[in-house]
Amino acid sequence: MNGNQLQARLPPAYTPLDAQQEQIRLLHLLPGSWEDTVSCTTSIICISDAPIFESLSYAWGEPSVTRTVLLNGHAIAVTVNLFAALRRLRYRASSRCLWADALCINQANLEEKSSQVSLMGKIYSIALKGLLWLGEHSELLSDFEVANRGLLENAIPEKNAVEAFDWMHRLAGDADSQSISHVDHELTRPDAFNCASSLKMLLSLSWWNRMWTLQEAVLPHDVSFVCGSTEITLALMDRAQENYNEYLATTAQQEPKDGSVKTVLDCLSLWVIAIAQLREIGDDRDIIHALFLCKARQATDPRDKIYAVLGLFPSIARYMETDYNKDTTEVSTELLMCLIELHGDLKALACAADTPTNPSLPSWVPNWCYMQESNMRGGEVGLIDEYDESFAAKNTRAQVQRPCPGVLVVFGFSLGSVVALQGIHTTSSQMPSNVLAESFRCWIDSLSISSIQDTNAYISVIEHMIGRMRSLDHRDVSIFIAGQGLIGYACHDVQVNDTVHVLFGGNLPFLLRTSRYPGEQLRGQYHTLVCHCYVYGIMDGEALDWDLKPLWVFLT
Repeated sequence: MNGNQLQARLPPAYTPLDAQQEQIRLLHLLPGSWEDTVSCTTSIICISDAPIFESLSYAWGEPSVTRTVLLNGHAIAVTVNLFAALRRLRYRASSRCLWADALCINQANLEEKSSQVSLMGKIYSIALKGLLWLGEHSELLSDFEVANRGLLENAIPEKNAVEAFDWMHRLAGDADSQSISHVDHELTRPDAFNCASSLKMLLSLSWWNRMWTLQEAVLPHDVSFVCGSTEITLALMDRAQENYNEYLATTAQQEPKDGSVKTVLDCLSLWVIAIAQLREIGDDRDIIHALFLCKARQATDPRDKIYAVLGLFPSIARYMETDYNKDTTEVSTELLMCLIELHGDLKALACAADTPTNPSLPSWVPNWCYMQESNMRGGEVGLIDEYDESFAAKNTRAQVQRPCPGVLVVFGFSLGSVVALQGIHTTSSQMPSNVLAESFRCWIDSLSISSIQDTNAYISVIEHMIGRMRSLDHRDVSIFIAGQGLIGYACHDVQVNDTVHVLFGGNLPFLLRTSRYPGEQLRGQYHTLVCHCYVYGIMDGEALDWDLKPLWVFLT
């Protein structure tokens, strides 16, 4: 009997799962030595049965370069990084129960993939342990793998992996110790540069940059990083970065003598702190912060920029089904509408101007799926703080409608058009706020606006706004005057004739721009969303007490 005849008599590699019962597959990694074929079987179980297993987190790597494993007797192609993890993690004498997405989900079944992805948050949350597979030792790469670069992005020399993990152990110190004196020794020892170089190599592995890895590191209760034969717990890594940050805050030296050492440890801190922040999430509104926190994470499928975060917010995931039949525009719009309906506010709408423009999206839909090179802090942090501290709509609940694709109708007030504007760069000089504000006197005096009676009053307001801009890290901004002398600022490309609106459910005012909807002849009935803004004198709901007629505003 040949191999094809034998496989034909085997049960199929995958039997159907019951999504209603929240069934999942567990992977039983069979024992073997290094050179043995990697063999696995699967079993089907309900999440409610509280199965005992370890979750495996890894970067898929180059999808076209694969190795073969046996799954329920069938030859299955997997990426070389997953192959390396399974080969390394299997026991010699007993099986090991894992959950690994590539093998536990039938990747050829789109419906199953969607339903299983929606369960990932629960899967990782109940895992006995999370194994974060960073990669293999590069000395063990085969000529085939080197030639095809199959593992190069997921491998470093064993000596560097050992050195990096050992350094983290030493920086972590004794868990019961209150002293961080050992940190100074580690940062100033002669081989500190070599240790930092090894840690840099470890942090360059592709696992650290993948979108799904944050969820996979955050949700399991017990987590360990694994690189080849070396391992360290997340708790130790976390304590090492806490000791380092405390050292910087309390010592006179302030930073290691070698700047490259500080750069590498700062990079590690960004990642570990991101995990800590996501673990402390307690409010579904924090999903916006989480989406921005993950902006530099990479995903093969742009929709995973959203789906990978949903697992951290189960109450939102209940209202937003994972569905890979929907395109990125549909998924992005669905998340926005879900957040508006759940929370009754327009915080998510305010994010539209703080994500890069995407021509396929309406102006009012945030580009949640964008890929960014760096996780450095941006204007979105100021947006989150500013939105939560303002009450321009005075705790009203958002009223929205979607009459057709691409159009959002919102309820609110128009406060008039922008009649004058002037740019400012708040960090371009060290000038005090009052001196920088005074430089606007000539501009104000040159305006022919009848509502401006007291230039000194406007200078005082500008000084107040500059202080606010600096506290929220707003840099390149435009100060504008609108309506009956209203003065405010925005961090985007404002134009004369843009209109200021207070929309129900919006803690911040919005600037809108008249537009023409495709296929419509009536100009002036539609608007594009320019950005959110700050307007002096209305941030506590004062405009709602004015004698203004509310209206429905059409956004495209």
